[in-house]
Amino acid sequence: MNYFNSDKISLIQKLLKNYLNNIPLTKSNSSLIKSTLFRAFESEEFLSIYRSFAVEVATHFYGNAYDTCLQTSPTPRIFFPNSHGTSIHSDYWYGHGLSAITTWVPILNSISGATFYADHRKILNNYIDEHNFDLNYLKKISEEISIKENEVLPPPDCAFLFDSTMLHGSTLNTTDKTRISFDFRISRISDITSTKDLDNYLIFDKNINEYKLPYHKLYGKKILKYICGGQDKNTFAQQILIDSFSERYNLQITDQEAEIERYNYPILDGLINGYKLKNEYDAIVLASEYIAHDYFLNSQNCKSNIPIWSALENKQIL
Repeated sequence: MNYFNSDKISLIQKLLKNYLNNIPLTKSNSSLIKSTLFRAFESEEFLSIYRSFAVEVATHFYGNAYDTCLQTSPTPRIFFPNSHGTSIHSDYWYGHGLSAITTWVPILNSISGATFYADHRKILNNYIDEHNFDLNYLKKISEEISIKENEVLPPPDCAFLFDSTMLHGSTLNTTDKTRISFDFRISRISDITSTKDLDNYLIFDKNINEYKLPYHKLYGKKILKYICGGQDKNTFAQQILIDSFSERYNLQITDQEAEIERYNYPILDGLINGYKLKNEYDAIVLASEYIAHDYFLNSQNCKSNIPIWSALENKQIL
């Protein structure tokens, strides 16, 4: 097993245990446990340790952290007694690139029967042929991976590191304890085998030797929020997407406009062709390019007087 030792792990464990103190680790408290962990992940104390620890991991695995990116916030795992966790899988199946590594950090009750299994010798990969993938293999893999020597049981102050092609999963918690852990991923930022939005990860800045949120092309810019209603176009979800996108990249929403739905996007068409509202803005942001997909489909040669961005795809449309 590729266990990685760091003094940051005990600091993380102590911090998260303090957050979980006095919360019974039962299924009825599932939402409370998860929300408490997310609150901890947002704290400056955790983020400082997390980013520093990630630099250590990247340096250990890649030789240095240059040209790597880090998952913005880790993923909490709560594994209740007599419950199934994640099915056997590899992270590559779910879009992570071949350069990606996962770091699994135990917090509470990472004991035999409550941890997870990993095909660390890469024996079971022979079952998986990407040109002939068969879900029926998964049951057989689950049976064969669930042996003692595949249990992930890190020593004190250690985490488990594995690459994106390693089969792993939490088949069944056979103990009376709830296991708490978290994991995160680091990748080469230029990994063309990844389907993830790596621009949304933290990037390593060698000048300050730490991971930080990259500056968006619209960073600090004034934007107009564009909302378009209609069938299968939830305006509430659009508001959430654009507001969260703007907060994340420090964009200033100075104006908002809703589409006139009956006449084939006259507002969007006007904004693109120079129509100005009262307040000044540097770009227009809509929730997704699919909100006005038919408009953009018929305007492939259209040039906008102002940048048009989609929040969901995080890309400039025009």
